[in-house]
Amino acid sequence: MVTTPQIVSLGFNPPQDKRQEIELMSIADLQTRAPPEHFRQLQRADFFRLMGVMQGRASMMVDFSTLPLTPGGWLLIRPG
Repeated sequence: MVTTPQIVSLGFNPPQDKRQEIELMSIADLQTRAPPEHFRQLQRADFFRLMGVMQGRASMMVDFSTLPLTPGGWLLIRPG
């Protein structure tokens, strides 16, 4: 029997003092919002995410495919 890792549902949850429907932050800011193990889980968000790389490199897993991002690269991830 093959087991599948659990996919965690992720809802938009802005800070209490914010009321916008859009939020902009760096990866460093994002990492202050949850413990490291949170970012190791497979997640399915109910909101759009626009990822941009200004410096360095990053990779995002979308639909179980890893996509590399380099400076100047952008990736729009739709809900679900």
